[in-house]
Amino acid sequence: MKLSIKKILNNLTLLLTILTVILGLISFTAVSEYTSFEKIKNLQSQKKLITIISTLGREDLELSSIQYRGKSTTLHNDIAKLHKLFGYDLGGRFIFDHEKRYKNELDDLKAYATLYTDAVGEWYDESEENLDSREKAMLSAQVRLINQIDNIIEQNIGYEYDKFIIQEILIYLAFILSLGMALWYSRRFSHVYKDIQSLYAVDLDLNSYEILTHEVEAIAKRMNRKAVTSENPAMIDPVTQINNYKGMVQAYGNKKGIKDANFTGLCVFEIDHFKELDKRYPKEFTQAVLKKIAFMMTLHEQPSDVIARIDYCQFVVILSRPTKESALKDCETIRKSVEETGFKVPRAETLSLSLSGGYIVKPNNKTLDEAIAQAREILKTAQDNGRNRIAQLRDHAEKF
Repeated sequence: MKLSIKKILNNLTLLLTILTVILGLISFTAVSEYTSFEKIKNLQSQKKLITIISTLGREDLELSSIQYRGKSTTLHNDIAKLHKLFGYDLGGRFIFDHEKRYKNELDDLKAYATLYTDAVGEWYDESEENLDSREKAMLSAQVRLINQIDNIIEQNIGYEYDKFIIQEILIYLAFILSLGMALWYSRRFSHVYKDIQSLYAVDLDLNSYEILTHEVEAIAKRMNRKAVTSENPAMIDPVTQINNYKGMVQAYGNKKGIKDANFTGLCVFEIDHFKELDKRYPKEFTQAVLKKIAFMMTLHEQPSDVIARIDYCQFVVILSRPTKESALKDCETIRKSVEETGFKVPRAETLSLSLSGGYIVKPNNKTLDEAIAQAREILKTAQDNGRNRIAQLRDHAEKF
């Protein structure tokens, strides 16, 4: 059963989305750790305040009363901050559903704090009556308040343990999913890469290679069929299976009136340094390169266009386009597609090739042969200026 590249990518997108959600939940619970740290810090601060308030002493009651009022206000403000901190604890509110229980604990804490500060206020009153009972009431309120703080700290540790369990599960799940994706998709992408590699490997016989993906199989079938429909062998180049010179003249004569309002762009392409390639590699390889480049040109062919091989390593592309710029742009696309394609040679290395081109907009008062001759002259300008480029008439004029 053949693979579908589209299906592979769609499934990969889905799995990456799931993995992103899992990592988001891990980050979400991890960030809530800061809120938990702030809660513990706040509660520890309250315990210190309680110790300070309880030990102010009665030696200087005026000073103790002033300090008591300030510390008591700070104590109540710290309790109010705990309410605000829980508002930022999204994990506790929406994942673990601790909101109701936590708020009840804070309400109890606030009540115990009020009882404690009232008792402390009685203890630091200037009256000398019932000092023992007032001290006992203060110490009793202090014990209840500290016990409530310790209870909240203990509950917070329990919440953190719940978060840790969730984080542990999510981390294991993310690891297993990542490992499974790596093993599963490495094999499939290996098949995809080999299929794509088979398309530009000019020494590989596509008929003998078993293609494993639907999309590459469709491209390979198109590559193997003829680029022209003429039944006359005299009009077809035997190597590339596109028009030869005679086929070009005939096809141009048949198509030139299809879109009279369009501009006719003509570009003569030549493969750079092809003579050196011809000397270095066997004839079968160089002919396969010619066939591959011819096919790449036909990928950009429109119904009103003509593509032909007119010399050993020269091609003519005649384009009918609404604007001069669009015709030149399509020629540049052909040049870039060849430049960006690797050609696998028999020794398994990858060869990079390029095209130089001479481009003109064919005037109506020039014959096709005259236009091709002029484009060939402009082609020399592109070659003289470093190759792998398309020269235009203005570039040729600047040369002189």
